[in-house]
Amino acid sequence: MCYTFRNTRSNPLFSNQNSGHHHLVFLSMNSFASIKDPWISSALEAAAELAETSLGTEDIQIVRQSQEITGSFGAYIPLILEEGAIHVGVIASQENCIALTRMLLWMEPDEEDPSPSDVADSIGEIANILSGGIQRRMVKDYPFSHIGLPVFVDSHVAAPENMSAHVILLQIADVLVELAILRPIQAKPEFSF
Repeated sequence: MCYTFRNTRSNPLFSNQNSGHHHLVFLSMNSFASIKDPWISSALEAAAELAETSLGTEDIQIVRQSQEITGSFGAYIPLILEEGAIHVGVIASQENCIALTRMLLWMEPDEEDPSPSDVADSIGEIANILSGGIQRRMVKDYPFSHIGLPVFVDSHVAAPENMSAHVILLQIADVLVELAILRPIQAKPEFSF
């Protein structure tokens, strides 16, 4: 099964990318070996799996990467390690959080929008599923990790000064969502792009 990931800028995370050229990179769930950072490759694999199994689509694309969170609605969940915690965030606009909720709940187009509490629960569940997928892929290196409880936010959250952020803007079907991985700086000072 293939997933299409599109990068709109030069990105050394992908070894087969030509600088300055826009092209599609086809990756299967198990072929993220060209991505240098194991947390990022695990997060992308987990996102592709989540899109297919829980959201009903194989259409997932990388739009861009950055170190800044721009969305203001979403959920964060900690992966608790012996060395500290890594926080996984699923962040989007309010409209895109509603769209993700509709996808997760397999709602028909003519159904009323979900309630705010259903949106908060659903985005928290998406963060939980994503974190579980990351944990499962990283268990060899971090066998004693635990998943905390998701926290829903409805305002902008910036990475604290003691954490570095890697934010990947994904397009899942026609929904834009940021996947944020926040790590303690002492564990890894910067993400490599």
